[in-house]
Amino acid sequence: MLQIAIHIIIGVLIADLISGLIHWTQDHYGKASWPIIGGVIADNHRHHLHPDEFLTNSVLKRNYATFILIGLIGCVFAIFGWLNTITVTALIVGAWANEFHAFAHRYNDSRVLSGLRYFGLIQSPKHHRVHHQEDVWSHYCIITSYLNPAFRYFKVWRGLEICVEKITGVKAYRPPEK
Repeated sequence: MLQIAIHIIIGVLIADLISGLIHWTQDHYGKASWPIIGGVIADNHRHHLHPDEFLTNSVLKRNYATFILIGLIGCVFAIFGWLNTITVTALIVGAWANEFHAFAHRYNDSRVLSGLRYFGLIQSPKHHRVHHQEDVWSHYCIITSYLNPAFRYFKVWRGLEICVEKITGVKAYRPPEK
């Protein structure tokens, strides 16, 4: 039973890490003009200008692209026999990443949300606000409150930018400091 709990925690953290990598990539390298995913990137860029606007969308509109991506990845994992407690947890939590992100923009707490926020299992508006108002260079992970502080402390995202630039020559887009 303890092993299953540990595997679930690992799956949640993997989903959070991947949500951060996707968010970071969209913010610093994504272009709205790209085919297929350009619309998703445009939505992300618009979200930074009007953070709560996406809350007016339905659950399906907020999550459709993620559901499709996770469905495709899940099929590949099933074909190769890679489904286990960790990967299934990561896929399920990852499928709902944008909804967890929406919870971080809602200030009216239910008892369930309050409990999940208290234990850091989902981000509080205060935690997520760091990305929107204090430090746009950190807090890219949108599910839990666990990875962002460590990544900020160790400057993980800036380190990745430097690596990408050294390997590919591509500079990250860095909006002006507030």
